[in-house]
Amino acid sequence: MKKIFSSFALLLLVLAALFSLTSAAEKDSEAQKLYELKYQMKQGTKFIMVSTGTTETVTDQMGTEVVANIQSEGTDTYTVLSSDKEKGLSIELEMGERIQDISSDMGAASSDFSALVGKKAKFVLKADGTVEGFEGFEAIPEVTTASGEVLTKDLYELGVKGTFPKLPDKPVKFGDTWNDVQGE
Repeated sequence: MKKIFSSFALLLLVLAALFSLTSAAEKDSEAQKLYELKYQMKQGTKFIMVSTGTTETVTDQMGTEVVANIQSEGTDTYTVLSSDKEKGLSIELEMGERIQDISSDMGAASSDFSALVGKKAKFVLKADGTVEGFEGFEAIPEVTTASGEVLTKDLYELGVKGTFPKLPDKPVKFGDTWNDVQGE
């Protein structure tokens, strides 16, 4: 009886080892698969992008170091107007609520972005993440933030370009990396 139990335990141990080797090989096989990354959505797809940020700036004001903390948040709605594999996605951007609060030893200030809420513009998003074909951005009002930055057509377009990272031009597998230079 003792010998049968040992053989059975050994058989179970061998089966478990084979199963784990097979499982590891399957996982390794999955990790080696290549995937082509593309921006692809159906017409009518709507998505909401919420962005938040915290920035600390240090400036020298007449020999005194002034630290300012900037908290910002924005919500925008994107709607796919048309989808074409060759031409890309025609997308409408509707600007939503935004806040920017600045606090420092010098005081506190907030930006008024109410002029942007509901404003719409269009652009084309290619499958690789390239953004082009901007329409209507010149009609979005320029806004001066509490930090003194003037938001212009060029900055709005740059913001859209930064929203969609450039995808690699070749298939990738899990663990691959690539560079994306924003603002080009």
